[in-house]
Amino acid sequence: MRSTTKAVLALASAATLGTALLAGCSSDAGTTDAAAPAPSSSTLAGGDPSTWTPVSVTQEMNGQVIELRVGQVARFTDLPAAANITVETSDPNAVMPVQPSDTNGVTTVAGIKAVGLGAAHVIVWSGSPADSATEPLVNAIIQIYPVDASDSAPANKAPVEITAQNNSITMNSGETALFSELPAGPDYLVESSNDMTVMVLPTTVGATTGIIAVGTGDAKVVVTDGQGGKLAAASVVVN
Repeated sequence: MRSTTKAVLALASAATLGTALLAGCSSDAGTTDAAAPAPSSSTLAGGDPSTWTPVSVTQEMNGQVIELRVGQVARFTDLPAAANITVETSDPNAVMPVQPSDTNGVTTVAGIKAVGLGAAHVIVWSGSPADSATEPLVNAIIQIYPVDASDSAPANKAPVEITAQNNSITMNSGETALFSELPAGPDYLVESSNDMTVMVLPTTVGATTGIIAVGTGDAKVVVTDGQGGKLAAASVVVN
């Protein structure tokens, strides 16, 4: 999956999510209810994201970018029955992982909380400690926005352009960058040497290939064509 060593964060502060995550809990382990989608931007002003219905994250969202506001919570709603589940995050300053628990017959589901501006690569593993020999259950990018429309937030900044002359860049968590000189053609293969620092953004037909900073460190990103020929590369340092 990746060459970096995982730093699993089983935070005791998971209790701070008690009220929100218990909305999806039951004394019957494995039972959850469906969560409403995240509020639209028109409902953001004046609201406290910690009081919003938790966002439901499923395995069908693997590889996608999931947007949350600071204070908002999300929970994983379609995990298979397992003895242990481990939630991992690449940037705990942006996204705090919450491990599932079963206390006095009350089951709290696995989840995350947006605690600061930025972004994080969030992975849910089966097993505790995490069993990295298996494929993760959930593998998503979490992008954190402010509750207001602040243009200073990393998520709201214009992407940096990666060119042959500008291929060694420094980013902050949550910022994005785009390869702007790729030739027109079929799908590209984009790989990051450290996906706990830099992740490749999902693309649609006609979309520009890009990356997002998700954790402190450095990474090498390489773009190749279908035959393995190198088209572009970037060295990235994330503060």
